[in-house]
Amino acid sequence: MHIFSGTFKRRVLKTPRGESTRPTTGMVRQAVFNMIQHSIEGAKFLDLFAGSGAMGLEALSRGAVSAVLVENGKYAVNCIEDNIKSLEVVSRARLIRKDCLKAIKSLAEGGDSFDFIYADPPYLEESKNGLLSHEVLKAVASGSLLKKGGLLIIEEDRKASLDEVEGLGLQFVEMRPFGKSVLYIFQNT
Repeated sequence: MHIFSGTFKRRVLKTPRGESTRPTTGMVRQAVFNMIQHSIEGAKFLDLFAGSGAMGLEALSRGAVSAVLVENGKYAVNCIEDNIKSLEVVSRARLIRKDCLKAIKSLAEGGDSFDFIYADPPYLEESKNGLLSHEVLKAVASGSLLKKGGLLIIEEDRKASLDEVEGLGLQFVEMRPFGKSVLYIFQNT
């Protein structure tokens, strides 16, 4: 896996071993950054379920001012640490080793807010209150983590349905399919 564009173009990233992490495909990563390319400069980016950290590090490469990467898998955390060091972005990238929902709550309580939030939870995984991607959507919508006008992008399996968000305070913008994956895009209006 490598960075596609920007300052770190073509730099290779370490990826976690094993089956516990499913990296975002290059096609999906490029699609996300094509969508936000005109507003990534100077933005704050939150990468939930960060895996190798590729999404957050790509954001930094393309001009984001900072990236927070949330991951709790041991091997993935080690990869992210190595990738942050190898790209020499320690001052702009922060790794949070926590469960995603706890990290969202902690970040919101700490007053953090982001222009872009990207979440790539395990596909179709159930949490104690339903589909994990729904829980992430509710947690982001319930706080001030997403800046006004900011985008929440959730990658999920095609079988999931996240487009019904009545009363959550986020507007469903669109759904973009990519093979087995779908990107659900929401905006804080």
